[in-house]
Order: sequence, then structure tokens, then C-alpha cells
Amino acid sequence: MHLLQLAERRNLLVALLAALLFLTAAGQPASPSTLRDPVYGSGAQPNDTIDTRNFPDPSLLRVGRRLYAYSTSSTGASARNIAVMSSRDMHNWSTTSGGLLPTEALPNPPAWAWTLTEGGEFWAPTVGKFGTNYVMFFGARHRSTPASQPTWCIGVATATSPVGPFTGTSQPLFCSIDGDTVTTSPLQNNGAIDPQLFVDTDGTTYLHWKAENNHVQLWGIELSANGRSTVGAPSPMVPMDGFDTTAWEYSNRLGFTILENPAMDRDPATGTYMLYYSGGEWQNSGYSTGYATCVSPTGPCERVTVTAPWLISSGDRSGPGGLSLVKNATGQTFVAYHTWRSGQENTNEGRSMHLEPLIYSRGEPRLANTNPVGKVKRPKIVDRTVILRGWAYDRDAGEILTVRLVRDGQILDEAKAQRSRPRPSARTHPHAGARRGFDLRAPAEPGRYCVLALDDRSKRPKRIGCRNVS
Repeated sequence: MHLLQLAERRNLLVALLAALLFLTAAGQPASPSTLRDPVYGSGAQPNDTIDTRNFPDPSLLRVGRRLYAYSTSSTGASARNIAVMSSRDMHNWSTTSGGLLPTEALPNPPAWAWTLTEGGEFWAPTVGKFGTNYVMFFGARHRSTPASQPTWCIGVATATSPVGPFTGTSQPLFCSIDGDTVTTSPLQNNGAIDPQLFVDTDGTTYLHWKAENNHVQLWGIELSANGRSTVGAPSPMVPMDGFDTTAWEYSNRLGFTILENPAMDRDPATGTYMLYYSGGEWQNSGYSTGYATCVSPTGPCERVTVTAPWLISSGDRSGPGGLSLVKNATGQTFVAYHTWRSGQENTNEGRSMHLEPLIYSRGEPRLANTNPVGKVKRPKIVDRTVILRGWAYDRDAGEILTVRLVRDGQILDEAKAQRSRPRPSARTHPHAGARRGFDLRAPAEPGRYCVLALDDRSKRPKRIGCRNVS
């Protein structure tokens, strides 16, 4: 009897473990436990005025080793139709206008759209290079209806530089879906928003967007070689019951599900197309990011994050959404998204831009985290003070790291690794920038001195080198 009971318990345990594994594999991929600090936005830089740090719906374009970031329109002191800024290290962002204010990328908005001063807005821009020209897509309110009850259309603007100035075309690309075609026909309180470009491995470019006049909200279509017209019919991407009250994307206030901001990537290992999207209401902490897997750039797709989203509010950061993707100079994929500061959703605090490296593990997307790397040079003794210099670098997203000087478990000094020299190789570390050096000092005593760098996500200390002092 005792052996039988042990066998029964073993079988029960095996069954429970199998059920747990099934739920983990088939029910919901694990969400990241923490979100990295923003690289631009409210709270990203000390003593910045909040109004100059709003950067919602970030979308990035790489040209050479430089990244260009574009955002949804802003009002107030930093009013921009479409804001643009650039960076070589993903952490320090510069603008052609100087200071903290991003450059105006769209000074010449299309005549068919309501302007900011008239109550118009320009949403979720995305930019691609077609030949020698840069083409921007964005959502805007059409003048065919009042700005307060708008028809939303996907607009197009072109420029010869990634920073613009972009000039809008005389007509929108399209405004809605009519049967199996896209059309510029106006639909009050409906239309098309949130465009996002995707370039497949064969060089074909596709546009994904949200259709507000259809029960299928996420759509895709092929673009022409010059990016200024569509090819073929639009395709529904993620079939979903818009009134599924159990879905995490469901809005109790509005009474239907909200899927928006589609952005596509391709798992390099499996070739599977991944369609990321935002779900819920953008104004609150429940706004999150989910994803679906697709058989082609134009679908069909199947939601993977059915029971819960993939990217959720974490710590003091709330409502992660508006996600887009970009590859750096070595081909590493990064995701850009925005968040509110917790407790300040839908306020003048604005939304901050985050950048995180993305990897795929057994077909599931993960926000990567690797240990800091660095080098510690030979110590110098000056006036009974030991000086240790070197560099420390975050391989994930370029954040400036905190470094500590430690001896016998005691912290002797702490500083930011942001001195101008030395620095890691920009060829080996493509977003290293020019300021990753440190200078740490302590009273000189015989012993072993070690430099620790705090990991950008976990904040746990990682040793990057030690030196003996005799």
C-alpha cells in the first residue's frame, strides 16, 4: 500500500507539472519583470522641465550608425507636428534646433489635415527610405469633418533628409477600408491611424495600421517601390471579437476591445512573423503590449498573448505601448515604446521613450539583459590616493552606468561612467558613444581593489576588473 501511495503521488506530481508546462507554453509567455529607465522623457534627465520631454509613440529609423526618432505631435512650449531627434549611442539624443526641444520634422503639413492650432493632431509617424528619398506616414484628422469629430486618414510626406523638412502630399494615402480596398472616402468618427512600416528580408515594404471603421482593427498592405502608393488589397491581420469582455484589450468604459499601434518583426531563427500591438486605453495604466504570430507580412495572424499582455506596467512606469522596432548597425533588434510615470497617466507629465534590446528564445520575444563590460587600467598612486581609471559600458541600451570602487567588501567610491575618455570600441560596441570612462579614488592601502558596475536593469553590481595595490 505504501509503495502504491508513492506511485500515485508521483503520478499526480507528474500530471501537475505537465499541466503547468502546458499552461506556460500554450497560455501566456512570461512578461518582463521590470522595464528599463527611459532614455528620453519626463524624469529621464535631472532638472529638465516636463514640457520639453514628451515623446509618445516613438518610431525609429537607422541611417548608417545614427538613429532618428520620431514622435506623435505635442502641444505647449514644445509644440511640434512631428518631432525628430537623433542619437549615435541610443542614450544621448541631439537635435538640430539645439537644447532639449526636438526638431520640427513636418513644418509643411498637408492642406487636407486640420492643423494643431485648429484642433488637429498628427499621430504615430513612421519613416522609411525609398531610393534617395525619405517617406513619412502618419495619422491626421481630415478637414472633411469637424476636428472634434474627425475622419482619421493615413498621410504621406517626403523629404531628402531623415530630419526633414517633410512636406505632405496633396491627398492622404487612404482613410478607411471599403470592402476589400482602401479608400480616401471620409467616415465621421472613423478612419485609419497608427501606421508602421515593415521591410521584409526580400526588400518588399509593407504598411500596417489600425482601421477604426472595421471590426478587424489591425490591417496590412504592400507598398510600391517608391513608398507612395499601395499594391493590391488590404489584409486583415488579427481577427478578434471586438466585444469579448474577457479580453485584456477590452475597455469597460467604451464597451469594446482596442487593438492599435501594430508593428511587425521577424524571428530570425524560425522565420515567424511577429505582430506587436498595443491594447486597452492609452490614457491609463492598463494600457499594455501584446503580440500575435503571422504566416506572412499580411497575415493571417493568431494572438499569442490571449490571457494577459506581454509588456505591462512595472515599478514607476505605466502603460507601455506605441511600440516600434529598429535594428542597429550590427543587426541587433531594439524595441522603442513609451510609458507614463505611475500615478500621472493622462496628465501634462507626458510620455517617455524607452529603448530595449529584443531577442527570441524558442519562438518567444524577450527583452534581453546582458552583464556590463569594461576595463580597469593600472592603478596610480598620487598623494597617498589610489586612482583607478577605465571604462564601463552597458551592451543592452547604452545607459550610463554607475560604477563602484570596492576593497574587502567595502564601497570606497562611486561615480558615473560618463567621462570623455577612455571609451570602448565603437566598432565592437555600436552604441557605445564617446563618454563611458570613469575615475575612482580612495586612500591608498595595500590590497585588492575591484570596480563594480551596476547592471542597467537589475541594478545588481557586476565586477568588471580588479587591480592589486602593494
